[in-house]
Amino acid sequence: MKPVQFPLLSSLVAIAALLTSSLLPAEAGQVMARLIFANPPAETEPIGIATPLDGGDWKVHAEIDVRPSFVTDWIELPQGELRIVRKEQGRLNPVGSFQPAQGARRVLVVVVGKADAGGYRTQCIDPAKAGFGKGMLAVVNASEMNVTVTPGGDPKTVAPGQVTVLRPLADENDGYRLLVNQAGEDGQAAPSYDRYGPAPGDSREFVVVLPGGANGVQVVTATEFGPFK
Repeated sequence: MKPVQFPLLSSLVAIAALLTSSLLPAEAGQVMARLIFANPPAETEPIGIATPLDGGDWKVHAEIDVRPSFVTDWIELPQGELRIVRKEQGRLNPVGSFQPAQGARRVLVVVVGKADAGGYRTQCIDPAKAGFGKGMLAVVNASEMNVTVTPGGDPKTVAPGQVTVLRPLADENDGYRLLVNQAGEDGQAAPSYDRYGPAPGDSREFVVVLPGGANGVQVVTATEFGPFK
């Protein structure tokens, strides 16, 4: 069965609701992974997440229909190095790879298309090691620009490829305003995302900054409910 996939909609409020989920336990020797794709090359065939077998064959653990900027649901995968494979001229060829850290139970994998090479570069994140617990935000900057994030308090700069864990500052209504701005070379911030909502009390939230959009970046959020370890 193919994993459930969520396209990046024009309404970021709608995608936040679609991505709200509860965490699933990973079995021994397995890892739960959620893949976030940003600007992949044009695809006419599904890609697979696979491990190599003897004789040049592959064991495909999941198939994903790649579309520009979307997020998969949680996928159960084996521990160890995993390859992204694509069918070309009747055979599967590797076009990228990622490897969850030893002992990781749940990971977030940011997958960015390499338009010049027709492949993918990846960043594998273990939220547990980042201190990402309940009531927290994990800001993942998968774009190529510096961004500033204001989670109801002072702005924080997040560099390309950086993961920053923050606790939002709630107001008297237990809500907060989340601002994500592109940090320009001239020091001026170009607004990219502005949202007011409830602070994550017993939940936690991914804030993923992807390339694209009118200002060069676009934002996808995903709320998760525990228990967290």
